[in-house]
Amino acid sequence: MNDVELTVYFNEQRLQLLESYLRRNGNDAVRALQAALTSIYVQTVPYSERNALEQQLEAEAVQIRKAQEDAIRFSVIHLHDSENDCFLTSQTRTDFYSIACAYRLKLQELVGTTSVVDMVKHFGVANEIDANSFSSLCDSMPNDHRITALVDLDFEGGTMSVCESSDNAWWTYSLHDVSIAAYKANRKQGLDLTARSEIFHTALKGKEIVLESDEPEIDYPQMNL
Repeated sequence: MNDVELTVYFNEQRLQLLESYLRRNGNDAVRALQAALTSIYVQTVPYSERNALEQQLEAEAVQIRKAQEDAIRFSVIHLHDSENDCFLTSQTRTDFYSIACAYRLKLQELVGTTSVVDMVKHFGVANEIDANSFSSLCDSMPNDHRITALVDLDFEGGTMSVCESSDNAWWTYSLHDVSIAAYKANRKQGLDLTARSEIFHTALKGKEIVLESDEPEIDYPQMNL
């Protein structure tokens, strides 16, 4: 239920004088009116009805918050090199292609000169998380529709591993091949996002790296891939 705006007419000179006294106490006419209206509401409406309405409003607020949370889509990303690890979620770079573009356009020139922690800002709306949260989100992906991709960027090994399906299937590619595929997808003007993504994935066909364990090498404990 939304708030509504009330229009109240009051003499301008009287309002100016009133405001001058209200400001002495750190108040103003709008807040004073809101407080007065709340007081009238409490004094006029029986408690039982006010309580029932508050429970209804709270239930509606919970539903709105849940709907907002359900609408969120984000990727779960692990960045690491020989010295540092960084775990994050991103609501901007939410799929393999968009993360590959971030690598092609910015990250690859930072590798070896910039801490992985400082790379987080290049993932748009992103939040750093710890290793346990990362592992938990990876385990939750099959049952959590909000998680669109799991990605591991190994700058030391020069690979990017990605899982974009609920069956926990991981694919690993060299960062060089990922960068070239992103270049091919973006070199032609006028294409929409879907077309660019298709070009990107086509360019990577047959470029998969077969790991001995069929899993990306990730050092944190209890990672269930």
